[in-house]
Amino acid sequence: MYGWSQFDETRNIDFHSVLWQRAQGNVLVDPLPLSEHDQAHLEQLGGAAWIVITNSDHARASQAVAELTGARIAGPALEQGEFPLQCDRWLANGDDFEGLTVLALDGSKTPGELALLVEGTTLITGDLIDMHGIGEADLAPLGEIESPALFCIGNHERYVDLEDICARLQNLGVEVLRNRTVSKNDIQFIGIDDSERKDQVARQLANFETSSDAYRVLLYHRPDGADAAATWGADLMLTGHTHRGQIFPFNLLVKRVFPQLYQSYEVEDMTLYVSPGTGTWGPVMRLGSKCEITAFNLV
Repeated sequence: MYGWSQFDETRNIDFHSVLWQRAQGNVLVDPLPLSEHDQAHLEQLGGAAWIVITNSDHARASQAVAELTGARIAGPALEQGEFPLQCDRWLANGDDFEGLTVLALDGSKTPGELALLVEGTTLITGDLIDMHGIGEADLAPLGEIESPALFCIGNHERYVDLEDICARLQNLGVEVLRNRTVSKNDIQFIGIDDSERKDQVARQLANFETSSDAYRVLLYHRPDGADAAATWGADLMLTGHTHRGQIFPFNLLVKRVFPQLYQSYEVEDMTLYVSPGTGTWGPVMRLGSKCEITAFNLV
């Protein structure tokens, strides 16, 4: 998944759009106007087959993007009578749409505002929280994830109320993997606590045995220890931490510390993926990097 944002001065908030890249045709959600760079990137990723508008206030640049890409448009069924655009499909609660489960929200700003659930296992590789006092009410949306959700800690959880954070996540149904392994649907997941020690992955993996018949996925916050993970037998290692440098030209400095800065790297028979993450650290901005939620199809 890819995202792009635009700051709205009148409301003093960021607006966000999402692209879900999939072999059967990409899906855009609430698309904002595209810069030349964004348009070129979208074409490189395969364009768009569908545009989903989650509510009438989010029509944004949908019509222009549909004309550019040839994408069809889907909108919320409960707004069909007054929707600002003609839609090719109207989505209602519980619909199965292009591999997404549609949820129509009650009590939102418009009737039947849509939320879209990507089925599978949700994996969070740390730095979900970097403030004290984030309670269960703030984290409640995580409890609505219907798929299994697994979490390993990052450095920012270690800086705040780590034990309380883990307890809150567990209460919401998120399984916290702290130097342990769990198997789900023929996949072995291993979560390792973040550490500044460069040998942390090797030290912890020495305590685990590989499940010989399973696909093995390692969750570790930072892109360290990939060689040890590949030697141990991991098939996929998911990391983050780097923010892809977040703000140019700091990406040049971050790359000196973490040469594997962003996206996929092949390490022996293992794939290492470094996510730029969905948030920021320090200044609430990005320049030369984008927020990303990554979807993996294991076939």
